[in-house]
Amino acid sequence: MVDLEPEGKVFVVIDLSGSSSEAPAGSSENEERVFRQRLGPRKRQGAVRRRVHQVNGHKFMATFLRQPTYCSHCRDFIWGVLGKQGYQCQVCTCVVHKRCHELIITKCAGMKKQEDTVEEPVGSQRFSVNVPHKFRIHNFKVLTFCDHCGSLLWGLLRQGLQCKVCKVNVHRRCESNVAPNCGVDAKAIAKVLSDLGVTPDKICNSALRRKKVQNISYLNKIK
Repeated sequence: MVDLEPEGKVFVVIDLSGSSSEAPAGSSENEERVFRQRLGPRKRQGAVRRRVHQVNGHKFMATFLRQPTYCSHCRDFIWGVLGKQGYQCQVCTCVVHKRCHELIITKCAGMKKQEDTVEEPVGSQRFSVNVPHKFRIHNFKVLTFCDHCGSLLWGLLRQGLQCKVCKVNVHRRCESNVAPNCGVDAKAIAKVLSDLGVTPDKICNSALRRKKVQNISYLNKIK
């Protein structure tokens, strides 16, 4: 019996049909749905922030490699099954060993154009590599891996690109991200710099410091 306003009463008759086993099934689904909704906002509560290693504009992060991959610096195979076997730049997608990520001498091809178009006085950049590749579509007769991202060049024909000068092989999707280092032995140069106690990240940081000093002196002259 339900009371009505301002006055009156209504008698309600409820007839339940069906087996008793159906009700718990529906209720369990509702309970499961509510439980998932409550856990949604807390899914990343225990997530760990991945560390970014910046070298010459590259932003390397430890990455789990799901397929056989070669290092774009030393050209050796990146071994490992469990855990994060290598480091990948989140900008240009090049893949290297953990031991090699601090030895990259070329700037990241994905850096902002503003940084590349800034005019610098002669001698302000002590170390720079800028020798563009000359890529052409190529048919590979044997299994070949990309010299940039390190993964396999899939397909039977026209699988990727090859530089006609230094014979570097890359995916077509990787062409725009390849550093202009045609004919440059980056591994040998990095070894010489390492023997001198100089690493590419130190060179990059010193160049940035010189830029800041030059900008400050220029602003002081204007004032």
